[in-house]
Amino acid sequence: MAAPSTTETKRAGNGLLAWLGSVVPGRCVDGPPSDPAVTRSEIALWLAEAVAEDITQTVRDLGRPGVVVVRCRFPGFQDDLRLGLEHVLRDKIACAVFSAWPTDADEARSAARETIDALNAGRTRIFVLPHERILVGMVPSVDAALSLPRFSPQTLAQACHRFYELTQEPVVPAEPWVGQVCPSDFLISSAVSGDPIPAIRDAARRRLREYACDDATPLESLMGLNEVRAWAAALIEDIQDALDPQIRCQWADIERAVVLVGLRGVGRTSLSRAIAKASGLHWVKVSARRWAAAQESERWQSAADRRASLVAMEEDFDQARDLAPSMLFIEDLGSLSPELVPVLGRLIAGSDSANPVIVVASASDADLPNEEALRAANFEHTAFLPLPSSQVLSSALLSRLSGIQHDLADAQVQQVGRLVLGGTAADLDLYIRRAQKIARRSGNRPMRFDDLAVAILETPAVQARPRIKESELKVTAFHEAGHAVANFIESSGGVDLQFVTIVPRRMDGGTALGFVLRTREEDRFSMSRAEGLARIRGVLGGRAAEELLLGRDHVSTGAGGSQSSDLAKATKMATHLIGLCGLGDSRSMVYRSGSLHEDIQLARQVDTLLRKQYRMTIDLLRTHWHLVDALADHLMAKQELSGDEVRAILKQTGPPASPARARTQAASCSTPALPALHRRSTTESPHDNTAVQVDLPQ
Repeated sequence: MAAPSTTETKRAGNGLLAWLGSVVPGRCVDGPPSDPAVTRSEIALWLAEAVAEDITQTVRDLGRPGVVVVRCRFPGFQDDLRLGLEHVLRDKIACAVFSAWPTDADEARSAARETIDALNAGRTRIFVLPHERILVGMVPSVDAALSLPRFSPQTLAQACHRFYELTQEPVVPAEPWVGQVCPSDFLISSAVSGDPIPAIRDAARRRLREYACDDATPLESLMGLNEVRAWAAALIEDIQDALDPQIRCQWADIERAVVLVGLRGVGRTSLSRAIAKASGLHWVKVSARRWAAAQESERWQSAADRRASLVAMEEDFDQARDLAPSMLFIEDLGSLSPELVPVLGRLIAGSDSANPVIVVASASDADLPNEEALRAANFEHTAFLPLPSSQVLSSALLSRLSGIQHDLADAQVQQVGRLVLGGTAADLDLYIRRAQKIARRSGNRPMRFDDLAVAILETPAVQARPRIKESELKVTAFHEAGHAVANFIESSGGVDLQFVTIVPRRMDGGTALGFVLRTREEDRFSMSRAEGLARIRGVLGGRAAEELLLGRDHVSTGAGGSQSSDLAKATKMATHLIGLCGLGDSRSMVYRSGSLHEDIQLARQVDTLLRKQYRMTIDLLRTHWHLVDALADHLMAKQELSGDEVRAILKQTGPPASPARARTQAASCSTPALPALHRRSTTESPHDNTAVQVDLPQ
């Protein structure tokens, strides 16, 4: 069936066009009156003409009949485009055009045989499909895959001039919505007066509103991100540079696939939306569980017919590419099976500057795929979202109380934040709902502090968690304060200190109760013995602070227990100085690269050096205990301090205080147990100060 021409689709006898011509500048009013409404056939003919020349050139270059796929990114428009192509190509090449491929396995095999017979008979087969991958394994090969061009301001103006019979082309602004115009956007009411461009723009924007992030919380307003915020800001800047034609930044040069890891409620979705909003990307949300469910449906099919999961993944990526530039947010990455990991990697690698897509996946700590799987899937960065501090939780509670009747004082709000410490904002929402229920059933009165306390302590998820006493939290505060003060003194003012926290973090395969973050130094090719020893003292500062606070017999296991612990790092640094650099106390010049288990003499020298540096660290912190004490108090109050805050506290701290006073205070803590801090196993260090890194020369 041939598609009618543009002239044939205009219907005469309607005086509405004449009326529009009297009120709409640019409308044609001369000649026979016709219906101004645009038909699907007219739009299909326009698109068919736009791609027909490429099809004929492809067949000419092949020199033989072939299989050509025209990618149609407009759902429900494939049949219209098929009719348009049949009309445009009927006098140009010998071909048959199809707008679907059978989903039934037997019918698909029959269609494949018919395709081969047609090629042998000298007729080209053209398929109008969402993507050519539907034909993989069905036909010998796909000779060409062509995409319908996106509208530009110039081509949209030309289309409107033709569709609406304007006397001159309208002015089309160079705005992002232009490239997203689809056929349905032209089907505006014939009663619309004025320039058609505003109506087309509004139709496109309404359709794209589902993928917009206008209501997303800006990155700078998201609470509790801490060190992740700087990474997200850098990613936004990279995306903006890659999308800006004035800046020489290639799409391949930026991180195009990242994983956000954290517990439910820490803000993985909010962070992805904030990045999309700031970068000007459409936001497409999909779930890896849908892919897994599709794969489960293939269980009883033969290997050749297992296509449901592949099609589901490709459909989601095609949607993101059609909305490019866009962000594809994949929920529940942990549900992805190993068989689908390479498929995901191939789809991620297929993103290019023509249809730029950023992939952001989310996973929990427990479900995070291993590093090998992440590399196979082409993920380039993993960002661990921290649990919120008590201050962040208190601020979140205040914002949620704005529309709730309550009798909570400011001090009680702060106390609730401390009780929820170790939980997330989603946990806080649950506690508020349960507290409201308690208040409602107690005479419909305003919510009180004791309602929240009962809701928190009686929640099964909270009861199942191990508890941490405030005295133990204080030990963590002194541990991290010891690191910070030792580094502050050894590095002439701690200019490289960036962040100190006692809020749990996921790092190095476990969860750390606290850490000190320092800026990474520029690459260096040499280091003095004094610098190396100073770094060792900084690493031992946490354990030294605990010993001064509690006594030698009560030092916790926080400084050891894993390959990334303080003791492991100090040992590696000392071994490097002595065995590889000849900078030990004995001044031995012998180069020894063996392990400590094999080289007993080297092990003894390392132990001697570490003991000496530890005693020096003890003396250092004893002399400056007032700094450790002050910083620990601030950490207990805020849980997290920036580098500027740490330096200000240490520079403004008053007269010295003895370790004995702090030890007495720690022993007298009687605050009720707090909810768990999601600690790692007892075989690993809860004070994993991964940021106290030493990049010794190779």
